[in-house]
Amino acid sequence: MRRILMMLIFALLIGSLLQAGELKGERALFGLNISPNPFEFETTITVYSERPSFILVMINNDQNELVKTIYCGDLSAGHHQFGWNGSNDEGEQLPSGKYTCEVTDQSKFTSVKKIIILK
Repeated sequence: MRRILMMLIFALLIGSLLQAGELKGERALFGLNISPNPFEFETTITVYSERPSFILVMINNDQNELVKTIYCGDLSAGHHQFGWNGSNDEGEQLPSGKYTCEVTDQSKFTSVKKIIILK
């Protein structure tokens, strides 16, 4: 349910930007790296964007349910790092297991990488 809500908010934001003429329709080319992976205490999510873009970075559990929104907003071109300590949006530590980091841009281009938490 939270994943659907986040995607709806993302779609509404993109829709308002398109109406305002702020997006050109070109997708931003970006890369995604996670290190260390697997991790115990904290990992760094690095997103590289070739041009400015509206980006959503989120963590999903193994059932593809949204557990953490890392970033949602405008991103300038270049490398950007986000730390994640393995907690959910409520600040609770997530159990050991497999998760995915999903990055989506304004054109709905998506890159996904697996993350493993070891406790």
